[in-house]
Order: sequence, then structure tokens, then C-alpha cells
Amino acid sequence: MRILHTSDWHLGKSLETKTRYEEQQHFIDEISDIIDRKNIDVVILSGDVFDTSNPPAVAEAMFFNSIVRLAKDRTVPVVVIAGNHDSPDRLLAGAGILRPYGVFIFGKPGDTVPEMKFDTYSISTDENGAVLIEKNGEKAVITAPMPLMPIYKGMPGASMLAEVLLQKYEYHVPFYRQVKQLEHLGVKLSKNTLDGWFRPVCELLRPLYLELRKKVLAADYFQVDETTLPVINHDRHKAVKEYIWIVRAAVPRLPSSITTTDRVHKKLRSGF
Repeated sequence: MRILHTSDWHLGKSLETKTRYEEQQHFIDEISDIIDRKNIDVVILSGDVFDTSNPPAVAEAMFFNSIVRLAKDRTVPVVVIAGNHDSPDRLLAGAGILRPYGVFIFGKPGDTVPEMKFDTYSISTDENGAVLIEKNGEKAVITAPMPLMPIYKGMPGASMLAEVLLQKYEYHVPFYRQVKQLEHLGVKLSKNTLDGWFRPVCELLRPLYLELRKKVLAADYFQVDETTLPVINHDRHKAVKEYIWIVRAAVPRLPSSITTTDRVHKKLRSGF
């Protein structure tokens, strides 16, 4: 199966005060010519169709007219995937109208299409969410289900994130030392990357923390200890002394629940 992959059209882009519509139309004409000369089976336009999420009407007209033309009277399926410059919802607004012409738009991960049959090919979504095109006795996977990504737009899986937090809090390995350990394994990550993972992972663990806190405070007897910690006070623009309070249910024995300030600690103990 011959697949023509194109991207980054950036329709509507201007250089200073000069529009690029003429040259953009030239390269679209060239793509159309390549489809004919090379007997292309599938066209994939993967991202940045437009230069902005709110493109000019001229750019939108150029896209809709050109994309139907590339489908070659419904003999060549054209798959369009939104990029970071595009508005997925804006692209998807015309998806239903374009499907009968052989143009299939995907705005977000997980988008699917209904099963459709044309004279020369068929398109469908399998039970796993993968979009398939079958043509000339061959089958191509166009979009596959997204893997589990606990952090939005992040690459690490759940096991990697769990290991980073386990190293930090169970074995007291700071991020900069974890970066060195990973480097020995051939994995290059910066401390800033691990710092960036930290907050969203904590947000994911928040329901677990709230449930643990409820169980700890439901105990008849718990133990409390504290240690000082410098914390930035944004109003005073300097570090001030705060406390990490460790609260532990002794009976039944439960893991520690931690709060970070006197204010939170008082709130935690209220009503006990």
C-alpha cells in the first residue's frame, strides 16, 4: 500500500504583510499531481492544517476545496489529524460532511469513524479502537488506541512514575541523584522533567491521600510528630519556618498521613 504522508500546511500563515495563499495552493497542486503519478493509495495529513486555531475564511475554503480534490472522487482515502496549531473542534465541525467524499478527520486521541465502504476501499474501527483502511487486499492501521498516559501530554507510564516517587520518599533518593542513576541506564532525563512530573502525580494520588486521612482520623488513638521546614512566603517574599506534621494511627496501625503547615494541621485535628 502506497501512503503519502504530509503535514504542517499552516494554511493562513503570512510573512509580515504578505500572504502565502498562492504558494500554498502550488504545493497542494503538486501533492495532487503526485497522487496521480505515483498511484497513491492513502493520504495522511498529520497536523497543523492551519497556522492558528482561528484561521481566516480564505484558508478554510482552501482546505475544504483542496482536501476533497485530493480524495480523487472517493478513490483515495484522506485522513486528517489535528495538530497543536489547529482547533480540534473546528476541524471536526466539518467531519460529517466530508466523510462521504472520502475525507476522515480526527481531532483528538480516541476519535473513531463509522464503518464505510467505497468502490475501492473500506474504513472501519476495530474493537480496540484502531482505525483501519482496507484497500487492494491490504490493511493499514491509520490510528491506534492511545497508551495509558497518567500525565497529560506526558510520556512516562504508571510504573515509571511510581518508581520515581518510591525512590524519593521510601529510599530518600533526591531527583538529581535519580537523574544520574537513569543516565547509567541510558535514559536521559533532566531534573526539571522529574520536577514537572511531581505535581500531576501528587494530584493523581490525592484521592488515596484523602481516604487514608479519613481512616487515620477515624482511629481512637493516633500519634503526631513534627519537623521544621523552610517554606517560601510569597507575601513576605522570603522563606519562613513551617512544619511537616506526621500523623499516624497507632490502633489500627496505618501508614502516616502528612500535612505541611500549622494551618492545615489545625484543620486536620479539628473535631477530634
